[in-house]
Amino acid sequence: MWRGGGGGGGGGGGGVKQEVLNDESLECYDFFCGCGGWSTGATQAGHRVVFACDYSEDAIAAHRANHPETEHLQAELPLPRRRLPFPKDGRKFHVHGSPPCTLFSTMNSRQGGESVARHAATKLVSWYLRTALNSGCTSWTMEQVPSKVVLAVVERFRLKHRAQMDYGVFDFYDLGVPQRRKRLLAGTPALIARLKRMACHGRRRSARDVLPAVRGTHIRTSLRWEKARLRHDRKPGESKYVYTKCTNPLHSCVPVKGPAPTVVTSSPLNWVTLGAESQPALNSRELASLQCFPEDYWLPETQDKAKLLVGNSVPPLVARLLMGGN
Repeated sequence: MWRGGGGGGGGGGGGVKQEVLNDESLECYDFFCGCGGWSTGATQAGHRVVFACDYSEDAIAAHRANHPETEHLQAELPLPRRRLPFPKDGRKFHVHGSPPCTLFSTMNSRQGGESVARHAATKLVSWYLRTALNSGCTSWTMEQVPSKVVLAVVERFRLKHRAQMDYGVFDFYDLGVPQRRKRLLAGTPALIARLKRMACHGRRRSARDVLPAVRGTHIRTSLRWEKARLRHDRKPGESKYVYTKCTNPLHSCVPVKGPAPTVVTSSPLNWVTLGAESQPALNSRELASLQCFPEDYWLPETQDKAKLLVGNSVPPLVARLLMGGN
């Protein structure tokens, strides 16, 4: 479903296997690249990721291990325009960015959030949109959470750049990602229009369809909040409702024959077998499968680091479809 307007090195990855590139192959520049979810999908669609940037050493290490031919830069964004390595010789290229979205999340809104940090994150989204739209690229994309703040920023830019920009809010389940993951995608109108056409019930897959082994009958998220009452003393930045933790043991518990809960960094997912006491957490490889990463994708051995990188990623399948793959 959609809505919208008009440092360190990793090891052992060996790189993402590239398909034969066609005449429409583009050089791609991936900002806020994380461990490489979007880059992987773009490569699977037949494009070449020539530059990737992120502030996280762990993210750059994982990206480098899986995309060794890419130029990597570990740096805090935004950067001055003169430091951005966009082509100046007329070559075709694509720009993608996934600015940090944690401070826009629903849970942070429920807890009041940090208004100063959220304002800084909003400025980062605006910086990326200005950068992409003024880069001289052939096409561009951005992935974000569909919070009211982000939607307002994106709509403001769309009204000024109607020929260069469209956006939609997609449930990635309708694109074949086996989880309920609703995200905003903005970019060149032709790319967004293609993805809107592709979103359908026929592409849906269950968690059981992609997991290498099923270790329970259900999957549960630890985000077990429910609306308690309206917030009558609401302050700027606070949610409309006061939330409380639900005591129902089946709350946030979904069967594996359907989509998994959203893979995020702040809420671990657990295997559940009704009637059994043991509820083991899904490991990083299982979470990577729900995010549609290749089975041999290199991730840190430390589970906490790997889960953080996977939870912050764009599912490669979505990037592949967005960039013209099947």
